[in-house]
Amino acid sequence: MKFLRKHIFVWLGAIVVAIFAAYYVLRPAVFMGTFFFFLSSQMHKGQGFMDSMNSDDFYQWESRTKEFLKEYDSKKDPMYRYGTEGSAIPKDLSDLGILRIDIYKDSVCYVWAGGMDHTYLDVVRNSDGTFYFRGRYDERSEKLLHGEEKNKESEQDAAANP
Repeated sequence: MKFLRKHIFVWLGAIVVAIFAAYYVLRPAVFMGTFFFFLSSQMHKGQGFMDSMNSDDFYQWESRTKEFLKEYDSKKDPMYRYGTEGSAIPKDLSDLGILRIDIYKDSVCYVWAGGMDHTYLDVVRNSDGTFYFRGRYDERSEKLLHGEEKNKESEQDAAANP
């Protein structure tokens, strides 16, 4: 009887140790899997939205961007103006899955996924006041969604002719 009781306690102890070991070994893997699933779903939300934009959408986003550009302040960090470290994201944008809004001097970046991989809509004001829309789908692909990018030529001309 004593021998049986000793073996039961040894086996119960081994099971408890195995459970704790499995928890500490598998917990990071479960966390990383959850994180990558979330990142992937955010990227797909952004990509799907940008691919579905039409001419009416561009007009609305241009108006929204003009309002955000009024908030630009060169003394503040442009990243995270809205989102985790800044003000709350407007409800209609958070419903689209946007997690962060960055406000730069001439552009507003609406971010679905950032960090290791990026998915965002960049609405940029050209030097002549018109806007163009660039969609960043991931680290390898982006495309001009609407408008004409004019700033590059003017910046290159200014650099060539100081």
